[in-house]
Amino acid sequence: MKTGIAHEAGSANQFPASAAAGSKLVTCFAPREQSQALLRTVPQRFYTAAFSSIDDCPIKHPLAAIVSDANPNALDMCRRLRDRAPCILVTTDMSLAFHRQAVDAGVRAVVQWPHNISEIADWLMQFEAQQQEDQLSVVIIDDDELSTEMYAAAFSRVGIRSTIINNPVDALHEIESTRPDLILLDLEMPELDGLELLKLIRQRREFISVPIVFLSAEGCPDRQLELRAFGADDFLRKPVNIDGLIAMARLRMSRFQLLRAMIERDGLTGLLTHNRLKDRLAFELERTRRTDSHLSFAMIDIDNFKRINDTFGHPCGDIIIRKLAQMLLDNLRKIDIVGRYGGEEFGVILLDTDIDAAKKVLDKLRQGFARQVFDLEGDRVRVTFSAGAASSLQAPCLDSIIRAADAALYRAKELGRNRAEVMVTKVLPTTL
Repeated sequence: MKTGIAHEAGSANQFPASAAAGSKLVTCFAPREQSQALLRTVPQRFYTAAFSSIDDCPIKHPLAAIVSDANPNALDMCRRLRDRAPCILVTTDMSLAFHRQAVDAGVRAVVQWPHNISEIADWLMQFEAQQQEDQLSVVIIDDDELSTEMYAAAFSRVGIRSTIINNPVDALHEIESTRPDLILLDLEMPELDGLELLKLIRQRREFISVPIVFLSAEGCPDRQLELRAFGADDFLRKPVNIDGLIAMARLRMSRFQLLRAMIERDGLTGLLTHNRLKDRLAFELERTRRTDSHLSFAMIDIDNFKRINDTFGHPCGDIIIRKLAQMLLDNLRKIDIVGRYGGEEFGVILLDTDIDAAKKVLDKLRQGFARQVFDLEGDRVRVTFSAGAASSLQAPCLDSIIRAADAALYRAKELGRNRAEVMVTKVLPTTL
């Protein structure tokens, strides 16, 4: 299991090889004592390194760079770093004039020292979520087959995946399947016009913020205002300039991915929020039905957590929650999906995993977590969790699989805690 490590300035050759690519590495440019305080805010799953200058840092593309304005040339440092990594500027100067200078220097986030340095963890988790996003994708809805093929080819040339829909009646199903970062929508189509389809898309909570850009010869400001009232984001006049289309699409999709990371990620752990986890579970259950595959869903709950909060305080409870979140991320597969279900409770979607394999995974995680020793207010404390899991083969619907996993978790608690239980209901034969 990885743990965060703070290096002295200039000790770059101590990095583990796995951090060399920068996907888990955070660099810090600050005076020694301040850098130690800043790096303590970084979640432990990241590697960290402190340097006195950019020239001393051999890492070209870390996950992020923290720069303190205690450096006399902090803004110049940000300018030099902005093409290498997102910059977090730590400052005591919260004036508008200084913020404008930070914008000009390419700074991605400004954090006030010392009052708001806990925000550093939130920014890092958002940057990590962005870095882990899938390939950008766009859905093109237009009954003109020649035009859609031309747009799709242009997107393909710049590495953006496209899904073409020439029959608007099929659009909702395809959008549910692809979860795009952008929807290009023609206004005038047979059977279902663009405005009607726009309203249908915006009725779905999971698609409320997906950018929708209309492709149309319509130039009437009143008509465009009507479309904006129902959730249209932008308009491109036909015939479309392809270079302009690609530039606009990239900007819209990048912005959407940033906002999605901020909205869908829990601030304390960086995991998916409760609602987003349930959305993903519903989506994956639908996928299992289409592909004749299966998954297991597990619920994990920290044992005796109220006693921990009452004894040591909520900040210590937060440390334990973060630690368990980090352990889940570090020890599960990349294809598995982890969310914070609420409080001290987590949800895990184990794709293509049967219930027996799920129990083995949970037992391994549980045993590893139980070996951790926490230093809480000077006391060395061990903490455990209980887990319950259910299979989509036995509970194929969203509500049923959540209820089944929760019942198994309850049974684990009743049987003494620090154990994993699974759904025991047998699959009944299907009758027609």
